[in-house]
Amino acid sequence: MRQEPPNTGANEGSSSSEEKEVDGQEESNASGVDVEPEPENFLGVAIDKGKLWFLIKFKGKDEVELVRSKKANIKWPQKVIKFYEERLVFH
Repeated sequence: MRQEPPNTGANEGSSSSEEKEVDGQEESNASGVDVEPEPENFLGVAIDKGKLWFLIKFKGKDEVELVRSKKANIKWPQKVIKFYEERLVFH
């Protein structure tokens, strides 16, 4: 019981500030600021210094970009899965 008030106070303060940050991010996304374009096509993969990168063509852009697989797996999991399904062959 002694620990609940300090923990609750600390958690409430940090959670409310975290909620404000999250709310601010949602508002910026809703207004169109800081929103990444949707990938049109995953063209290939590359390994650089032990890290996997996807070569991605984004909708509305003429250029392709290298995006870390870690980021792509989180942002576009179904597109990553589709990329692998189309290319992996098991023997």
